[in-house]
Amino acid sequence: AAAAGGMLFTRDEAHRDEPLKVEPVRQPPPAPMVETKAPEPQPAVPAPTQAAPPVTDEIPEGDLPLTWSPGATAEPPRTEHVVGKPRKGDDEDVPAALPSMPDMTPLGAAATAIGGATLLKSQIDRPKASDDGLAFPASLKSNASVLATRDEPSLSFTPVPAGGKKKVKAKGGLVDHFLTICVALALAPVLIVLVGAAGMWTGAWDWRDGYQSVLAAGPAPNLGWAPAAALVSVLSSFIGLLVAALAGWKRHWRKALTAVFLTLATLGGFAALGWWEGQSPRIHDVATDWSEPLLFTANIMSARGPDANLVEPNPVVPLDAGNGAGRPIAEINSETCGAARPAMVSMQPDKAFAAIRAAMAAQGLAVVTDDPRAGRLEATATSLIYRFKDDVAVRVRPQGVGSRIDIRSISRVGNGDMGANCRRIERLTAALNPAA
Repeated sequence: AAAAGGMLFTRDEAHRDEPLKVEPVRQPPPAPMVETKAPEPQPAVPAPTQAAPPVTDEIPEGDLPLTWSPGATAEPPRTEHVVGKPRKGDDEDVPAALPSMPDMTPLGAAATAIGGATLLKSQIDRPKASDDGLAFPASLKSNASVLATRDEPSLSFTPVPAGGKKKVKAKGGLVDHFLTICVALALAPVLIVLVGAAGMWTGAWDWRDGYQSVLAAGPAPNLGWAPAAALVSVLSSFIGLLVAALAGWKRHWRKALTAVFLTLATLGGFAALGWWEGQSPRIHDVATDWSEPLLFTANIMSARGPDANLVEPNPVVPLDAGNGAGRPIAEINSETCGAARPAMVSMQPDKAFAAIRAAMAAQGLAVVTDDPRAGRLEATATSLIYRFKDDVAVRVRPQGVGSRIDIRSISRVGNGDMGANCRRIERLTAALNPAA
């Protein structure tokens, strides 16, 4: 009767006339639910109701004692089974949990009532104390509460190909390396020029190694190392264009065009340098008065050294200088340098001397000799990049009501000055014109 969901009624013969006592039988708690993800909820279908079996006073044969017979003096006590539906409100008769039982749980009683069934450890969450002191496994709660109280970390994974980690393709290749070499060759001429200038700046080598071999006479008598490297970069850049076009223009065009651009820029620089040098005669000495040329004192001559160009009263162009070879420099000065003539000023010699000295200081010349009584000045000019040094001599003499100023500028080394001495004299005399 208890398994069928009904109630058990008992009545013996001695108490037949007394009111019927009803002892409700508590239903066992439901079996614990396994903590698995519940499927999608389906609409509940009401279970068909079964009619309760009728109440009967007949005694089952199994309840009759084996020693009793119909002719006995007294009828043995018998047990009468009455099956019926539980009444509404029977659950309210269950007493509440006592405070002295904080750790009790109906889990063990439920397992005993359903036939000694055991619960798996994985089906029961760790008990969590409630407000009333009782703890219930999470499997006995609703699905919503189980999901709300679970504190498990979410699972995540990164898909990996079957062969392991995917190998990254190496960038570049032979074509890329070759084009990198082409770019380096295009930069080589500029680097050679900078290295030569740095060596001359620091005094590591002289002008022959830092300038002449770099630009004029390197691997060949008329070819410096920097122009030779530029020719090599022309060839490598042309080959780089062909290789980039065959190997994949979209991938290699940047390096190929970079090598070509650098090569063209270098060639343009050397062409401009050659044109600039061709505009000036291949000389290194300019003076305003060759009839009575200026010479230098011992201070300047000792600073020039024994390997410097000679300071001559009437120099001539060297025989290996090309155009104008063997001609007097005085003639070439008068033809190519308009400033190569005496400067006439209306100032007195002392004022003219002070004016030319201020002009020399403004041009960055380092004054070596300063003699106002003799009207003589000597100084040294230094170029910016290659640190070439030129010596300058100035003479101030009275001329009529004013003064006459003569200047001579001569380079210490090199066959040509690319017009530097002529431009220097022009700037100095131009500074005297406002005071004239």
